[in-house]
Amino acid sequence: MNWLFRLLWAIWGQHVLMREMKRKSLAAYLRAVRAARLSLIVVLLAGLILQAMLLAGFGAVVTGFLLWDYEFAAKIEILFWIFTSMFLIPFVLLLILLSERLWLRLSGAKRMMENLK
Repeated sequence: MNWLFRLLWAIWGQHVLMREMKRKSLAAYLRAVRAARLSLIVVLLAGLILQAMLLAGFGAVVTGFLLWDYEFAAKIEILFWIFTSMFLIPFVLLLILLSERLWLRLSGAKRMMENLK
């Protein structure tokens, strides 16, 4: 009877054990990817605080720009496009960097999940 259990273990048990180990290692890998993503978010928040400080300095320059003797409508239009580009460029970059789909694809986790099925 002992030989039957050994045979079952050799045929079926090791396969189940390997599949379970792959699942656990994939789960650990996904947790590590999530931790890296969250740490990037924290770093970006610190960067945004620095950005706010730089924007305050830029506001001083804008105040000087508004005091410049030139046509008011042209000055306001120039400032509008400057501020619009200052908002849109980092916004698009943040959307790309914080995309979980991109992180899963670049880290190889997506391929690992597909191979697990």
